[in-house]
Amino acid sequence: MLKSNSPAQGRVSQITKGKIRVEDLDSETAMALTIFGIWELAEIAYDDILNLSRSLGIALDGKAAGYRVQDREIGINQAVGTRGRVKGAEGYQAPLVRAGSKLRLALPEERHGARLSAPQTDWDRLQGLIAAYRDGDIPVARAYLQTHAAENTERILDLLEVWAAEARDPDLKKQARAALYGLGR
Repeated sequence: MLKSNSPAQGRVSQITKGKIRVEDLDSETAMALTIFGIWELAEIAYDDILNLSRSLGIALDGKAAGYRVQDREIGINQAVGTRGRVKGAEGYQAPLVRAGSKLRLALPEERHGARLSAPQTDWDRLQGLIAAYRDGDIPVARAYLQTHAAENTERILDLLEVWAAEARDPDLKKQARAALYGLGR
């Protein structure tokens, strides 16, 4: 868990309108949420993410497929192909993707299906919820929440509200708002 005096606390509080405290989040989710709140899905210089990770006390760690999440670190996978799921590719296990000296958050459709169907973090659950909504609208999204986030549904919906508020792409924003509406938010 992150300390409440962390530099991310102010940003997380701002983008969640005070609904989520950074110390309530696992390290991967806190880091991914902070990156999303600052840069959204853009490519970012590795050094900028490294500076952020140091300020949060979260290590950047290159991970092979199928890794177990550890406290105080966020996984990075090496990029393969282009943005969007490459035909035949299984997807990224980690939330961060590295291509050369740039990092970015993986899109929900780029994440490995096994990681979203057996989520280890709230960021996985958020992206799994988005993927479930895309696959089958509200009934599938609701079933995903009941199966994978029954104990923290409200927090996952709060994260979806952040996704809806901070996404710059109008289609992502519209989709997230429609999911929120359908899920009673």
